Amino acid sequence: MPEKIQTKALTCQKGQSWQWDGIMFKMLNPEKETSFKGNNTSCVLKISNKKYSVLLTGDIERKAEHHLVQNNKEELKSTIMLAPHHGSKTSSTQAFLNAVSPSLIVVSSGFNNRFKHPAKTIIKRYQSNGIKVLKTSCSGQIDVLLSDTINIKEYRKESAYYYLRQCED
Repeated sequence: MPEKIQTKALTCQKGQSWQWDGIMFKMLNPEKETSFKGNNTSCVLKISNKKYSVLLTGDIERKAEHHLVQNNKEELKSTIMLAPHHGSKTSSTQAFLNAVSPSLIVVSSGFNNRFKHPAKTIIKRYQSNGIKVLKTSCSGQIDVLLSDTINIKEYRKESAYYYLRQCED
């Protein structure tokens, strides 16, 4: 719990924004006053420059996604999105995907994790929307380099020697 830690850090809150070296950072969730609890109070941060944008969604689920679509639809559109709640079946609604409209989704999840993230139905939803999907459970570390083009480096492909099992896509 952040409030129990003796630190001068601030909690994230919708409306916070800053700029650094031509890059804009804008917090979209949570609201200062919210009835949300648990995962739906996750920080949602949009990072953008003149050409690209990345949406970091934390562990939000359907309820927070719906709220964001209703109240921030114009700010959600992003080139790349980190899958909400590790691609769980409680996230990634079609309305949210339509609003964000990413060309790439990165799913952060561990190989063979006990929660079975990401859900196969969610991966199919991403793919049926024509979205490229990369999973850390399959690729290991994923580096996304944004310059004139989007360059992706998957650690598993760079260091295949260390991976003994095949990854299920």
